[in-house]
Amino acid sequence: MTDTALPAADAKLSTLRGKIGWICRALQFLLVGYPLWILWIIIEYWGDRAFVEAHYQKFFKLDISGASYGQFAAAVALHLFVWVLLAVMCFCLWRVLGLYLEGRIFTIETALWLRRAGILGLVTTIADFATRSLIVLVLTAHLPSMADKHHSFLTSDDPLHLILALIVIAFAHIQKTAAEIAGENAQFV
Repeated sequence: MTDTALPAADAKLSTLRGKIGWICRALQFLLVGYPLWILWIIIEYWGDRAFVEAHYQKFFKLDISGASYGQFAAAVALHLFVWVLLAVMCFCLWRVLGLYLEGRIFTIETALWLRRAGILGLVTTIADFATRSLIVLVLTAHLPSMADKHHSFLTSDDPLHLILALIVIAFAHIQKTAAEIAGENAQFV
Protein backbone atom coordinates (compact mmCIF):
# COMPACT_ATOMS: atom_id res chain seq x y z
CA MET A 1 0.00 0.00 0.00
CA THR A 2 1.11 3.50 -0.69
CA ASP A 3 1.23 6.24 1.91
CA THR A 4 -2.00 7.73 0.56
CA ALA A 5 -3.74 4.35 0.61
CA LEU A 6 -3.05 3.88 4.34
CA PRO A 7 -5.15 6.88 5.49
CA ALA A 8 -7.95 5.81 3.14
CA ALA A 9 -7.88 2.29 4.57
CA ASP A 10 -7.82 3.69 8.12
CA ALA A 11 -10.80 5.92 7.29
CA LYS A 12 -12.75 2.95 5.89
CA LEU A 13 -11.94 0.86 8.97
CA SER A 14 -12.97 3.76 11.21
CA THR A 15 -16.27 4.09 9.32
CA LEU A 16 -16.85 0.34 9.59
CA ARG A 17 -16.19 0.37 13.32
CA GLY A 18 -18.56 3.31 13.68
CA LYS A 19 -21.30 1.29 12.03
CA ILE A 20 -20.78 -2.11 13.66
CA GLY A 21 -18.46 -1.44 16.59
CA TRP A 22 -21.10 -0.95 19.26
CA ILE A 23 -23.01 -4.10 18.36
CA CYS A 24 -19.85 -6.22 18.05
CA ARG A 25 -18.60 -5.02 21.44
CA ALA A 26 -22.01 -5.56 23.06
CA LEU A 27 -22.19 -9.08 21.66
CA GLN A 28 -18.63 -9.82 22.77
CA PHE A 29 -19.58 -8.69 26.27
CA LEU A 30 -22.60 -11.03 26.19
CA LEU A 31 -20.47 -13.88 24.83
CA VAL A 32 -18.20 -13.57 27.87
CA GLY A 33 -21.02 -13.04 30.35
CA TYR A 34 -23.33 -15.82 29.16
CA PRO A 35 -21.03 -18.79 29.85
CA LEU A 36 -20.02 -17.26 33.18
CA TRP A 37 -23.69 -16.89 34.12
CA ILE A 38 -24.40 -20.50 33.09
CA LEU A 39 -21.40 -21.70 35.11
CA TRP A 40 -22.73 -19.83 38.14
CA ILE A 41 -26.17 -21.48 37.65
CA ILE A 42 -24.54 -24.93 37.43
CA ILE A 43 -22.52 -24.34 40.59
CA GLU A 44 -25.54 -22.92 42.40
CA TYR A 45 -27.79 -25.83 41.36
CA TRP A 46 -25.40 -28.71 42.00
CA GLY A 47 -23.95 -27.08 45.13
CA ASP A 48 -27.21 -27.67 47.02
CA ARG A 49 -27.79 -31.41 47.14
CA ALA A 50 -31.05 -31.07 49.06
CA PHE A 51 -32.39 -28.76 46.36
CA VAL A 52 -31.39 -31.22 43.59
CA GLU A 53 -33.05 -34.09 45.47
CA ALA A 54 -36.24 -32.04 45.94
CA HIS A 55 -36.16 -31.02 42.25
CA TYR A 56 -35.91 -34.62 41.08
CA GLN A 57 -38.68 -35.67 43.46
CA LYS A 58 -40.99 -32.88 42.32
CA PHE A 59 -40.43 -33.01 38.55
CA PHE A 60 -39.48 -36.64 37.90
CA LYS A 61 -41.05 -38.36 40.92
CA LEU A 62 -37.62 -39.87 41.61
CA ASP A 63 -36.03 -40.32 45.02
CA ILE A 64 -32.34 -39.79 44.42
CA SER A 65 -31.48 -39.26 48.09
CA GLY A 66 -29.59 -42.57 48.09
CA ALA A 67 -27.30 -41.52 45.24
CA SER A 68 -23.64 -41.58 46.15
CA TYR A 69 -21.30 -38.62 46.00
CA GLY A 70 -19.69 -40.36 43.02
CA GLN A 71 -23.00 -40.36 41.20
CA PHE A 72 -23.45 -36.64 41.94
CA ALA A 73 -19.87 -35.95 40.81
CA ALA A 74 -20.52 -37.81 37.55
CA ALA A 75 -23.71 -35.82 36.99
CA VAL A 76 -21.85 -32.55 37.60
CA ALA A 77 -19.06 -33.67 35.24
CA LEU A 78 -21.61 -34.35 32.49
CA HIS A 79 -23.15 -30.92 33.01
CA LEU A 80 -19.72 -29.27 32.96
CA PHE A 81 -18.84 -31.12 29.75
CA VAL A 82 -21.76 -29.41 28.02
CA TRP A 83 -20.71 -26.11 29.58
CA VAL A 84 -17.19 -26.44 28.13
CA LEU A 85 -18.70 -26.96 24.67
CA LEU A 86 -20.84 -23.86 25.21
CA ALA A 87 -17.85 -21.80 26.37
CA VAL A 88 -15.76 -22.82 23.33
CA MET A 89 -18.67 -21.98 21.02
CA CYS A 90 -18.96 -18.54 22.64
CA PHE A 91 -15.21 -18.03 22.18
CA CYS A 92 -15.53 -18.83 18.46
CA LEU A 93 -18.31 -16.26 18.10
CA TRP A 94 -16.28 -13.75 20.14
CA ARG A 95 -13.40 -14.29 17.71
CA VAL A 96 -15.68 -13.74 14.68
CA LEU A 97 -16.77 -10.39 16.11
CA GLY A 98 -13.15 -9.45 16.78
CA LEU A 99 -12.29 -10.18 13.16
CA TYR A 100 -15.23 -8.03 12.07
CA LEU A 101 -13.87 -5.18 14.17
CA GLU A 102 -10.50 -5.59 12.44
CA GLY A 103 -12.29 -5.06 9.13
CA ARG A 104 -11.95 -8.69 8.10
CA ILE A 105 -15.63 -9.27 7.28
CA PHE A 106 -15.58 -11.41 4.16
CA THR A 107 -12.49 -13.51 4.79
CA ILE A 108 -11.95 -17.24 4.80
CA GLU A 109 -10.62 -17.02 8.37
CA THR A 110 -13.80 -15.33 9.61
CA ALA A 111 -15.97 -17.87 7.79
CA LEU A 112 -14.03 -20.75 9.37
CA TRP A 113 -14.47 -19.31 12.86
CA LEU A 114 -18.17 -18.86 12.16
CA ARG A 115 -18.45 -22.45 10.92
CA ARG A 116 -16.67 -23.70 14.07
CA ALA A 117 -19.19 -21.78 16.16
CA GLY A 118 -22.12 -23.26 14.24
CA ILE A 119 -20.81 -26.81 14.48
CA LEU A 120 -20.12 -26.35 18.19
CA GLY A 121 -23.63 -24.95 18.61
CA LEU A 122 -25.03 -28.06 16.97
CA VAL A 123 -22.84 -30.39 19.06
CA THR A 124 -23.62 -28.47 22.25
CA THR A 125 -27.37 -28.69 21.69
CA ILE A 126 -27.23 -32.42 20.96
CA ALA A 127 -24.90 -33.02 23.93
CA ASP A 128 -27.20 -31.02 26.20
CA PHE A 129 -30.17 -33.11 25.14
CA ALA A 130 -28.27 -36.40 25.52
CA THR A 131 -26.74 -35.55 28.89
CA ARG A 132 -30.13 -34.76 30.42
CA SER A 133 -31.04 -38.43 30.10
CA LEU A 134 -27.55 -39.56 31.12
CA ILE A 135 -27.67 -37.44 34.27
CA VAL A 136 -31.00 -39.00 35.26
CA LEU A 137 -29.57 -42.46 34.60
CA VAL A 138 -26.45 -41.70 36.63
CA LEU A 139 -28.40 -40.31 39.59
CA THR A 140 -30.83 -43.25 39.59
CA ALA A 141 -28.32 -46.04 38.97
CA HIS A 142 -28.72 -47.19 42.58
CA LEU A 143 -32.48 -47.68 42.16
CA PRO A 144 -33.33 -51.24 41.09
CA SER A 145 -36.67 -50.28 39.55
CA MET A 146 -35.09 -47.86 37.08
CA ALA A 147 -34.14 -50.56 34.56
CA ASP A 148 -37.54 -50.37 32.84
CA LYS A 149 -37.94 -46.57 33.00
CA HIS A 150 -36.43 -44.04 30.66
CA HIS A 151 -36.44 -40.34 31.36
CA SER A 152 -35.80 -38.42 28.20
CA PHE A 153 -37.17 -35.03 27.45
CA LEU A 154 -37.04 -32.40 24.81
CA THR A 155 -37.62 -28.80 25.77
CA SER A 156 -39.30 -26.26 23.54
CA ASP A 157 -35.92 -24.50 23.17
CA ASP A 158 -34.10 -27.51 21.70
CA PRO A 159 -35.45 -27.26 18.13
CA LEU A 160 -34.79 -23.50 18.18
CA HIS A 161 -31.17 -24.07 19.26
CA LEU A 162 -30.73 -26.61 16.48
CA ILE A 163 -32.21 -24.21 13.93
CA LEU A 164 -29.98 -21.35 15.10
CA ALA A 165 -26.86 -23.53 14.93
CA LEU A 166 -27.78 -24.62 11.40
CA ILE A 167 -28.35 -20.97 10.41
CA VAL A 168 -24.87 -20.07 11.70
CA ILE A 169 -23.39 -22.96 9.68
CA ALA A 170 -25.29 -21.75 6.59
CA PHE A 171 -24.08 -18.16 7.09
CA ALA A 172 -20.53 -19.45 7.47
CA HIS A 173 -20.83 -21.28 4.17
CA ILE A 174 -22.28 -18.16 2.50
CA GLN A 175 -19.53 -15.99 3.99
CA LYS A 176 -16.80 -18.41 2.87
CA THR A 177 -18.21 -18.47 -0.65
CA ALA A 178 -18.37 -14.66 -0.70
CA ALA A 179 -14.76 -14.45 0.51
CA GLU A 180 -13.64 -16.85 -2.20
CA ILE A 181 -15.48 -14.83 -4.87
CA ALA A 182 -14.01 -11.58 -3.53
CA GLY A 183 -10.54 -13.16 -3.64
CA GLU A 184 -11.04 -14.26 -7.24
CA ASN A 185 -12.31 -10.81 -8.23
CA ALA A 186 -9.35 -9.11 -6.54
CA GLN A 187 -6.99 -11.14 -8.75
CA PHE A 188 -8.62 -9.72 -11.89
CA VAL A 189 -8.29 -6.10 -10.81
